[in-house]
Amino acid sequence: MKVQVFPDQFASWFGLDLATEGRAATVLFPEIDLAASPAASDQRRSLGEEDFMHGATEDRYPDILGLAPTGSGNDHARYAVAAHLAELPHHSFRLGHDLSANADFLAQHLRS
Repeated sequence: MKVQVFPDQFASWFGLDLATEGRAATVLFPEIDLAASPAASDQRRSLGEEDFMHGATEDRYPDILGLAPTGSGNDHARYAVAAHLAELPHHSFRLGHDLSANADFLAQHLRS
């Protein structure tokens, strides 16, 4: 399930200022399991078409990066972003519903 948060709500709901740019350092593939304790997953994956938002089910998200396969997006933009992200470290995790345990695990695992 996804939550739709509008940019103006980040400050009032979460106390966060909006960023004008960002840099990706790693790619995370989380798997959420209610009964799981945080742990590294044996599942190894890479980016695929399902990792890009597109189609009628994603119509509430603006295509600000021009990555959607329909409308303003184009194949070249998606392939360029996917190629850049493919060069970064990839980590698969199984996380539970204990937010503190998840945060501690991720902070420790990603530091090493």
